[in-house]
Amino acid sequence: MNPKCARHGHAPVSRLTVTTEEGRKLQDEVLRKGAAWEAVVHQQIGIEPIPVGGDNAERVRRAIAASVAMRERIVAAIDYRRKEANDARDHASAGYRRMLVVMCLLVFASMAAGILLA
Repeated sequence: MNPKCARHGHAPVSRLTVTTEEGRKLQDEVLRKGAAWEAVVHQQIGIEPIPVGGDNAERVRRAIAASVAMRERIVAAIDYRRKEANDARDHASAGYRRMLVVMCLLVFASMAAGILLA
């Protein structure tokens, strides 16, 4: 499943920021659950035909179940993206700490060289 922007034909911006296979899988699950929920809602508001033999209480139960399933997938996708962001932040912090240590060593080495040459 590769959703495209209906107006421009490009991938949605949120899709472009998901770089791992697990992230794409979670986002595809959200889209599938959203489509299932939307189909039930379209039946409720009369855009799509109501299946024969289905009563209103059953459609409401299906809408609630689809909404809960979609919410669970959205929460999972948010948690995954938060984990990815925290990992990226930690990686950047570790790089900064290494750079700080190297810069301090260079300053102290230049001070030592200056003292020895003086």
